[in-house]
Amino acid sequence: MRSCFIIFFWIFGLYAAWGQELPGPTFGGQDNDIGYSLCTTSDGGYLIVGSSRSQGAGSEDIYIIKLSIYGKLQWSKIYGWEHYDIPKSVIPLKDGFLLTAYSWDYGTQASDIQLLKIDRNGEIVFRQLYGTQALDAGHRVIQSTDGGYLILGYTRGIEPRGDFILIKTDSMGNELWRQNYGTNMDDIAFGLYQNDDGNILILGSIGSFYYSVHYNFHNHDADMLLIQTDPNGNELWRKTYGEDGHDLGFAIKPSPDGGYYLFGSSQSFGANSFDMLLVKVDESGSEEWHRLYGGDEYEYGLSMDVSSENELFLFGTTKSFGYGNSADYYLLKTDAEGDIIWQTTLGGNDADFGNTVVATADSGCAVIGATKSFGEGEQDLLFVKLDKDGVIENLLNDTGDCFSTTSLIYPNPATHSGQLKLSGGSTHYKMDLVAMDGSLVRSYELRSPDYRFSVEHLASGMYFYRISRPDKEGQFFMGKLLVH
Repeated sequence: MRSCFIIFFWIFGLYAAWGQELPGPTFGGQDNDIGYSLCTTSDGGYLIVGSSRSQGAGSEDIYIIKLSIYGKLQWSKIYGWEHYDIPKSVIPLKDGFLLTAYSWDYGTQASDIQLLKIDRNGEIVFRQLYGTQALDAGHRVIQSTDGGYLILGYTRGIEPRGDFILIKTDSMGNELWRQNYGTNMDDIAFGLYQNDDGNILILGSIGSFYYSVHYNFHNHDADMLLIQTDPNGNELWRKTYGEDGHDLGFAIKPSPDGGYYLFGSSQSFGANSFDMLLVKVDESGSEEWHRLYGGDEYEYGLSMDVSSENELFLFGTTKSFGYGNSADYYLLKTDAEGDIIWQTTLGGNDADFGNTVVATADSGCAVIGATKSFGEGEQDLLFVKLDKDGVIENLLNDTGDCFSTTSLIYPNPATHSGQLKLSGGSTHYKMDLVAMDGSLVRSYELRSPDYRFSVEHLASGMYFYRISRPDKEGQFFMGKLLVH
């Protein structure tokens, strides 16, 4: 119990020192360490993949982190060769996990696409490389309907300006076929999905101007491109979306009506710079509607997932709404029509870049990216878990189980009163509200049936709550409450 009190007030110290609360655990060393992708695991935890310059054999190595359901580090692995190995995507399998990456060291003088399977303890099961004599990079991997895998990437080995490349493998990563798609411009794809008919959907951009290992500002008027192929990769149709500015596609998910959600960034609509762009299309790729999200500065949309209630989590980076005019994680939850339910920014005084969001079984989500505001080095991986209402769950290293995800104060923000929603337990709880400086503001006795409390006489602002059970010493729950 005493250690939990120490952690509780240590959190307030962090908030006061940085001017904004550390929203979740960070991982890394003195150099650049970036989180690119994550997935949930069968035990309720998380697997994060990223790159590390702080440790390993080369300039950048694959950094794999396994977290418990409470965000506590369980193990980590580093894999790589002399130069760079950068993972971009990870998926869970029944017996482990599968990553795709790009690696420069093994094979040709340029980078190759890497497929890496690990078991549940992070040990390598197999590693396969694919490529041409030019630059090749792996961006996304999914399990195909026949038990093999589909890898989406980028290649300059077929059309020198760059094309999408799609590789089909068996369950051991042995290549079965490959296809390329694109135009005479630089074409880059990141979104991949296979529907129930076995047809494959690829989302990317034609005439794109950015790729993570080179910049090409000579291209103009990039457009979002959606391609559907048959199960063997033969193109069936393609559709483009966008107007006079740049429109970039990054993520695709199925919609409940048989169509698809497309997510990325747009310069064609909205404010002067980029905004997040969500496009809804039918099963033939015809646009039904689109939505924009952003402000006067830039917003980049990179990742999307769908909750069990068919609500969308949209994730990327914002400059318009960043803390202290810096870039921050930007996360939105919308309904099936793209209307905002809530939105939040995550970050600190320096730049923080969001890369991937994944929906979780509790109807919340988890996000990963890179932070300069928190951590030890130039950049560190920053992991954040949020509940279904956008409330950050307190996941910090070494907190053990004294933080719980089963408690909820609602409504949050609260204006006049609030209630405690707690699954099971007691008819009587005690709640302490604590200010950001660590001082106790008010204590409440919460009793069944509604566990209601009043905030009418509290000053507007952010508070921490601590809920305990008088009949069970050592058990308590913590969170944040915003009072308007």
